[in-house]
Amino acid sequence: AQAVRGAQTQGVGDGTPFGSPVRNQRAARRLLARQPQLDRSTTDVLPDTPLAERRAGGDHPVAVAAGQALGDLLVRATRTTLSAIRIVGPHGYVVATSRGAQGRYLGTWPEVERGLGGEATSFLRRRHTSHVAPSLRSVSRGTPVRVFVGHPVVVRGQVWGVVVLSRTPLDVIKALYLNRHELVGGLVVLLLVVGLVAFLTSRLIARPLRDLRAQAERVASGDRAAVARIPHAGTREVAALSEALAAMATSLQGRAAYLEAFAQNVSHAFKTPLTTIRGTVELLQDHVQDMNAAQRARFLDNLAAEAARLDRLVRRLMVLARADVLDPAHERADVGEVVRSVEVRAAARGEVVTHVQADLPPVMASPETLDALVDNLVDNALKHGDAPVRVTAEARGETVAITVHDSGPGVDAEVADKLFAPFVTTAGSTGGTGLGLAIVRALAQAHGGDVRTRPADRGACFEVTLPVAR
Repeated sequence: AQAVRGAQTQGVGDGTPFGSPVRNQRAARRLLARQPQLDRSTTDVLPDTPLAERRAGGDHPVAVAAGQALGDLLVRATRTTLSAIRIVGPHGYVVATSRGAQGRYLGTWPEVERGLGGEATSFLRRRHTSHVAPSLRSVSRGTPVRVFVGHPVVVRGQVWGVVVLSRTPLDVIKALYLNRHELVGGLVVLLLVVGLVAFLTSRLIARPLRDLRAQAERVASGDRAAVARIPHAGTREVAALSEALAAMATSLQGRAAYLEAFAQNVSHAFKTPLTTIRGTVELLQDHVQDMNAAQRARFLDNLAAEAARLDRLVRRLMVLARADVLDPAHERADVGEVVRSVEVRAAARGEVVTHVQADLPPVMASPETLDALVDNLVDNALKHGDAPVRVTAEARGETVAITVHDSGPGVDAEVADKLFAPFVTTAGSTGGTGLGLAIVRALAQAHGGDVRTRPADRGACFEVTLPVAR
């Protein structure tokens, strides 16, 4: 455009404007910003360019003068951009070129025809090459297509020509080769980053996980010193996992100690009646002929009593075991009905007086579980205390409290807390199993409640609390 204005200033030609007028001036200005429009996967590839025609005549003098002023500039531009540049005047003749065909007619090319109409164009054309195996520096010579771009020259709203550029596009190999230094630098940075990430991963994750695995193996082997968290956890997640593992180890060790003590108590509890049964059977085998009817009946009664004691032990151990795996979330029990049912069954063993608060909400337990819990407390009160036994039930906020109070000698404060441990009994000589209160506590805690002794002026008082059903 500047070359055209310069030629006009110098008085070349008659000053008559040539070319098609550009209707949208804003569109003409936007032609300066070109976005990529070609895609090998979707763009049609046109045939190779037709040969430039030799025609008589020539182009407008202003365009010819402008082209002469740009000749050297185009040659220098080609050395930098590697693009073939042709400037076609308003009549379709080449007025300036970097590759030849000066003065020839290109008006039949779509790039020129549409460019003289004020339209910028981009095309892909087939390219025939004689370079079968080009060198790495000239690898683009093997590309089968060439890009052609046509750009109109607009001066004061008139199209005075078209700039046609063509070149072979860069392929992947050539692009990598031209940017090899940047790629090597990026590769070095990438390797450094990967090395840093590997170091941090080993330091913060891999090594703590190895320590964690070693800790787990020590816990599995029974090492009691492995319950502490690992010293270098690395991340918060691994630290939390180590703490959870240490807590689990502590819980497992406590559970193992409990099971060991429980097994010893079970063995001791079964040992006494089994010894009695074995001795009685041996005595009967050796002297049954020498005994009178009353002696044989007494020994048989002893066998029956010990068998009944073993039966009570087995049944209560089963209840105690089930208490650890109960899921009371969806269970409901009417406290009034259960308390009155226990009262009726216990009437043959002693006087039981009950008082249940009106409109008492249901508790989170099954009727069978609540019956076993209350019945054990009442049975314990009748065995170790005196009648009457008073049973009361009342609501306390989100819980229901059931109190069983006998009229016996009471409970010594020194042994009050030990009564809820399995196999702890003050009536072992009369057949007590030491499991009644242990079952009560296990059932209460399994349902989100608890049981405790309460001070009383006379007798023993036990209070169990259970949460109200939702």
